[in-house]
Amino acid sequence: MNRSKAFAFVAGGTVQAGGGVYLERLADRELVERCRAGDFTYILTSRQMGKSSLMIRTAERLAEEGALPVIIDLTEFGAQTTAEQWYKGFLFGVQDQLGLRTPAAAWWDTQSEHSYALRFTRYLREVALVERTARVVIFVDEIDTTLRLDFTDDFFAAIRFLYQHRAADPVLERLSFVLIGVATPGDLIKDTARTPFNIGHGIELTDFTFDEASTLASHLALADPTGRDLIGWILRWTGGHPYLTLRVVRSFAEAPPPEWTDAAVDDRIQSLFLHEGADTDSNLQFVRDMLTKKAFDREAVLRTYERVRRGERVPDTEQDQVTSWLKLSGVVGREHGALRVRNAIYERAFDERWTRDHLRLNVNWRRRLTRVASVLLVLTVLVTIPLAIYAWRQKNEAQYQAHQAQIERDQATQLRAVAENSLSERTAALESMQELVAALQRADPKNAPEIAAQVEQARKEAQREYDGVIDKLRTERDEAVRKLGTAGARPSTPRQDVTQAASDPRRVTPAPPARPNQDEVDIVRVIRQYEFAYAARSVDAVQRVQVLSPAEAKALRAAFTDALAYRITLDKLDINVSPDRRQATVTAQMSQEITTRSRRRTSTSVPVISLEKRGASWMIVAVR
Repeated sequence: MNRSKAFAFVAGGTVQAGGGVYLERLADRELVERCRAGDFTYILTSRQMGKSSLMIRTAERLAEEGALPVIIDLTEFGAQTTAEQWYKGFLFGVQDQLGLRTPAAAWWDTQSEHSYALRFTRYLREVALVERTARVVIFVDEIDTTLRLDFTDDFFAAIRFLYQHRAADPVLERLSFVLIGVATPGDLIKDTARTPFNIGHGIELTDFTFDEASTLASHLALADPTGRDLIGWILRWTGGHPYLTLRVVRSFAEAPPPEWTDAAVDDRIQSLFLHEGADTDSNLQFVRDMLTKKAFDREAVLRTYERVRRGERVPDTEQDQVTSWLKLSGVVGREHGALRVRNAIYERAFDERWTRDHLRLNVNWRRRLTRVASVLLVLTVLVTIPLAIYAWRQKNEAQYQAHQAQIERDQATQLRAVAENSLSERTAALESMQELVAALQRADPKNAPEIAAQVEQARKEAQREYDGVIDKLRTERDEAVRKLGTAGARPSTPRQDVTQAASDPRRVTPAPPARPNQDEVDIVRVIRQYEFAYAARSVDAVQRVQVLSPAEAKALRAAFTDALAYRITLDKLDINVSPDRRQATVTAQMSQEITTRSRRRTSTSVPVISLEKRGASWMIVAVR
């Protein structure tokens, strides 16, 4: 396909403006029917959903039927305008497009005794509807530009008056409005003391369905089943988003791949939207700015989006500002009464790392700094205590069986690594808190010294607790090594049994328990590493010893995020290794303790842990 034909796939602009390919949706039929009935309607949704194309398409169809459409693009008025210039500009557009004989400017000046809103309604009633007897439909595009103006509450109140006054003036039945833009009905009238803009019918612009989008394949000169397969591969990424879908199709029209495969679609999506620097795409820029620069509460918007992306159920509440804003950004959609990420492109472009980085940059400092010191102290204690308790439990176990000394020496070393990692995390947290204190010194110098002192005290206490844990762990390790050397990896005999054996030659000393084979030792080590990984709340550490599906890893990461402490203890291990030494099962008594901000939960169970030997290492494959 040559380049001129490729431009028929208009992405990011009005389709009719370039004679491009237009895909009809349910909204096309609904809007035409509403306009024919004289209803007041509005199309309020995110950008690049096809609002302007739908407007022009509907205006053309109404004109063919004898109605008189008027299209007013409010961006033409500019941001630096007075109320009088704005109203006169609006009426001039009505006069020009309807071809009225009465000049709006001259008529306006003769009505100086009336308010601007009254002049607006009178011109429509006494001039436009008198000179023109056909149905008049006024499309007002880009109404979100009015949100920055302080005089447009009267404009929307005037529109509501024209709608509600139809019973008293039947001529007004021939006049209707279609409001279009990136806003919600509640945004239109900003004065909370006035009645909200609550008239008319909302038109929902949905994403393309497969049937609606499938006609695009014919414009690429692709026959079935290749054409339908291509559309399916594209919608798997775009979810039917109008701009994203047409952008991909246009790219294929400009540069067809060597082969029409799903891999070719994946590569093209990567090059268009997901490579480094791809956020310069106009649609991705808009979504990013709505989530960050333009958001009324950036932290609240980003945290709610983070919850949606993690798979939590976030209800779609029309009165909730945050959920309404997320829908206006286009990054989420509604499904079964809850929000979900709109499509796979947004899910990859605005992923967990992106959200975390921007949350760090958009923290609500005033709210956070008032409680940072106390939260930091609590977290420090809750992270350190499980490590100390586990270390003392290991000491008691080392006193009875010498062959456990080697295992416990390894465990002590691993615990030290976990403690060091924990210290690193707390140190990083303290550094972040110190940055917050620096920010507070600029924003609130009066309270800064007190919070700085609390943070420094927390740092010292964390260091003391860490040193104490390390000393206990080092003592346990040294004791385990001593026992290993003196006992020859044999379990120690209680003192009273030795005394009885010496005084009674006939007493037979029981044989020490058999030394476990290497597989059992390795399995016990894996079980302990499994415990350590949960204590550290690290999904990566869990995956080093347990096979997790993506869904399981996602759920575990969410559980770790919500928990302040997560402790699993496995006792009374019953290990059974298969004859081929490649599989094993472990029956254990499990104690689980999870501490969150609101409560602490404890439970016990007897799970069966299945392991497989992969290479030279054992891996947990299931916990039932």
